Amino acid sequence: MGNVRDELCALLRQFADRVPPKLMRLLFEMSYDIAESGESFLHERFRQHPLKPVLDRGIARGEIDPAKLTPRIVRVPMGLALHEIVVTARPLTDDALREIVEQIFLPLVRT
Repeated sequence: MGNVRDELCALLRQFADRVPPKLMRLLFEMSYDIAESGESFLHERFRQHPLKPVLDRGIARGEIDPAKLTPRIVRVPMGLALHEIVVTARPLTDDALREIVEQIFLPLVRT
């Protein structure tokens, strides 16, 4: 898409549209059982972090400073999207999505 902002917005939109709020809440509630069993459902599902290709392209274009990409910061966009879906029990709005990308994540990682 040519820039990390548009790519992140598109990826988060695709993710949010595929996960109904009720299913997300159920997965969240199941996470306690999964953690107790020692299994990692999400780790098995995502052997590579889903944002990695977008972030790699952003680094290659000089939009992102790789030194700023700590594991916690890399989890910020998906974590905030999940939080919004689970807490509000509603689909992620375009405004919330843009705010996550433009006002929170990108200022943390820009060169």
